[in-house]
Parts: sequence; C-alpha cells; structure tokens
Amino acid sequence: MITDNETDIVYISSLLEEKHNKFHKQFISLLNELEIKWKILANTKDIWCRDFMPVQIDEERFLQFSFNPDYLRDEEYQHLRTNPDLVCEPLSLNPLKSNLIIDGGNIVKSKSKVIVTDKIYDENDMLPEHEIRREIRELLGVDEIISIPQEPCDVTGHADGMVRFINENEVLLNDYSPFMPSFHRDLLEIFSEHNLKVNLFPYKIFNTVNKDKVPSAKGNYINYLQLEDIIIIPEYGMKEDADALSAIQNIFPNHTIRSIDCNSIAEEGGVLNCITWNIRKNKK
Repeated sequence: MITDNETDIVYISSLLEEKHNKFHKQFISLLNELEIKWKILANTKDIWCRDFMPVQIDEERFLQFSFNPDYLRDEEYQHLRTNPDLVCEPLSLNPLKSNLIIDGGNIVKSKSKVIVTDKIYDENDMLPEHEIRREIRELLGVDEIISIPQEPCDVTGHADGMVRFINENEVLLNDYSPFMPSFHRDLLEIFSEHNLKVNLFPYKIFNTVNKDKVPSAKGNYINYLQLEDIIIIPEYGMKEDADALSAIQNIFPNHTIRSIDCNSIAEEGGVLNCITWNIRKNKK
C-alpha cells in the first residue's frame, strides 16, 4: 500500500474555493509555501473528495470502492453524491472496481494493515463479515484488517477522524477517555490485540450540529494531512491547538509541521484529510 508519508501531490475539489473561499486561499497559500504540488478535481458534488476517490495500492493501481454511503441515500441528499467515474476520467485514471460500499475516509492504511470501523459490516450486510474482511485484504494486498467500533454520533462512521498510523507498529488515537471511557477502553483493547502501540492525541468534542444536523468536527486534530515529511494539522483558536501541535512535533520530530484554521470546514463535519486526496504521482 502507498502510505501517506509516501505521497507527493494533493487534489482538492473545485467546490472548496466556492464554498469556503477564505479557507481555500489560506490553504493554497500554505501548500505553495511548503512547495506541495496540488491540483483541482472537477465534476465533484461536495468538498469531501477523500470519500469518493479511489484508494492507491501502488504506483500503478488504484481501487475504487462503491460510493453509496447510507447518509446520502435520502432524496434530499442525492445532489451531494459524486459519481467517481466522472472525476477520475479527466485524470485518465482507470481504477479497479469493488462492489463493497466503503468511503475513502474509512480506510486508514499502513504498508500492510488497514483500519476500518465496523460500519463496513452495516453497509455491506449482504455479505458475512469474514468475507468482507477477506475481500478487502485481497483487493488492497494487505495482511491485516483491524475493525474498530465507529465513534458514537458520527453519521459517516469514518476511521480517519479517530486514528492514524504512525508506522507499522504504532497508531495515534483520539483521547476519548474524558468523554467516553468505556469506548476508549474498547479501542485500546482492540489495538492491543493487534500488537499496536497506542499514542493518545488531544481531542475535544463539541455537541453542536449544523443546519443539516451534521456534528461539528471542531476539536478534531487527528484528521490532519500528511505527505512525505510534511504534516498540516487543524487549528481552532483553542488552548488544545498548542497541545496538538506539541504532540505531533514530538511524534514526528523529522517532519515539517504546520497548522491552519479549519473552523469553517469543521462546521460541515470534516477537516483536512477529508477535503484532500493525496497520492504518489512520481515513481521512486
């Protein structure tokens, strides 16, 4: 699998500039300052390109899961459902196809492991759980599928707002202990069973929703953007910003770490990893 720290280009939806103009300007300015290559994705219906774009397996192969999330199936949300084929076509991208319904935001990957939430079983309930895991393993060419419970109240059920790989043997996990101690213990137990060392990361929950009843992502720092030796983390104008920045600097001492105000996009339920699709473009 191509991991985040092997990627060298970022794609964003053409709608980001339209919907969040101020943030877009600041984000593009930061990408340019850090000399990160970026491009625009056309034919998107919302800004969350992580979810409808394919997963990169290696330099040549991409895998497109079925983008049919339950939270967009009601008629009132149909206008937000992107057709991935229409986005991939201008890129001359012809990914492998899977009928499994999985959002890209629910694939957290290392070289040989993938973390998903148990939402994959709900959205693919026509198949037994072991068959779903087997298919993901074979399609992505990984050794291990680590299934965790989805965060309560998160309608998307995505893993990338909960946990990230540091390396093959360590993960970074939201510190849920002050808010959901039982849920927190369950997660620690699962990662222990898979012999993964857990590093806790600052996290704050705001019980607010937007006009579409989507919970705010404000306080989520783990949904950062990582490319090669660069990490960009969200900031919200809170005291926890400094804690998150310090923590990520300690965990990735050899990376360039920058932060950006993400309040506007967080109101819609996601932050930096959600709005980006980063891949390895140049062969190494």
